[in-house]
Amino acid sequence: MDDLERRISRLISRASAQVEILAITVLRIAVLPITLPLKLVKVSIPPALHLVIFLSLVPLLGLFSISAGILVARWIPTGWSEQVFLQYGQGSPPYAYAVVRDLNTNQPYDISVHLVVPKTQANYDL
Repeated sequence: MDDLERRISRLISRASAQVEILAITVLRIAVLPITLPLKLVKVSIPPALHLVIFLSLVPLLGLFSISAGILVARWIPTGWSEQVFLQYGQGSPPYAYAVVRDLNTNQPYDISVHLVVPKTQANYDL
C-alpha cells in the first residue's frame, strides 16, 4: 500500500507541474500581441507599465463577461410551466387557452404537454 501511495503522489506532482507549465504557456501566448511589437523594437518596458497595461485590460474583461451574460440570458431558453384549466362544453371536446411567454422567433423550442385529468369514463372515452 505504501508503494501505491508513493506512485500516486509522484503522479500527482508530475501532473501539477505539467498544468503549471501549460498555464504559463497560455499566459505567454495571451500577452504576446502586446509584448511582441515592443520586443521587435527592443524597447525596455518598466514593470509599472506592465501593471498599467494589465489594469487597462481588466475593464475590457468585465465588459466581455457582462456581454456573455446578456447573450446567455437572451438566447438560452429556460424551462417554465403554465397551469391551464380545460373548459368543457356540451357536445364539444375539452379545450383551453394558454398564454405563451415571450419566445425568440429565431430559435427552435421543444414544447410538451402533460395532462392530469380526473379518472372518469368520459375522459377515457376521449
